[in-house]
Amino acid sequence: MRRWQQAISIVLMLMILICTMSGCGKVNSSQSGMDTLSFMKDGKIVQTIVDDFDPNYYDVDELSRMTQDKIDLYSDTEGDIVCESVEEKDGIITVKIVYLNDENYTDFNDRKLFFGMVKEAASAGYSVKDMVLNDGESLSDEQLEQIQNNRCVIIQTGAEEELGVNVFDKILYLSPDVIKSGNKDAIIQAGDTDKTSCIVFK
Repeated sequence: MRRWQQAISIVLMLMILICTMSGCGKVNSSQSGMDTLSFMKDGKIVQTIVDDFDPNYYDVDELSRMTQDKIDLYSDTEGDIVCESVEEKDGIITVKIVYLNDENYTDFNDRKLFFGMVKEAASAGYSVKDMVLNDGESLSDEQLEQIQNNRCVIIQTGAEEELGVNVFDKILYLSPDVIKSGNKDAIIQAGDTDKTSCIVFK
């Protein structure tokens, strides 16, 4: 079980279990209604978790406190992981968690995440050239050289997990399993197994 599930299991996984038993489904019809990672210019990462919510089982304020308490168990420094908000509207709960950097996200969720310059990805163990396509073709060495000072996000997702991604500048290249949904937005499509995807942007 991933550390995210271990850390927030009382808060969110139980909620998901109850929803599943009652027949309610997770909202994934658009990027605004799905789990999303947003990458900010200052290096912070905002994780938005969206799911069905039954107020008969939970109090939003209590849920917010419990979520922050769980985060505090894994947060080494005050402010490196913060539960920014827990909101409910029309039966949908939205939890926003802010990470100071990609290392905080990786440590907390036990999932790979790289957020930085393309030229830095290799030292982190990733080959951007092998991960993204340009009009269906792999990047040439010349194209790869031209984007060394551009930024990229490399994200691990689980089996059958769909994830929205928002970046702060125009998207240039994507992994084959990623769909561009806007100039700065994309959706990582669900797969049969865990996978790692890449988005290169200005």
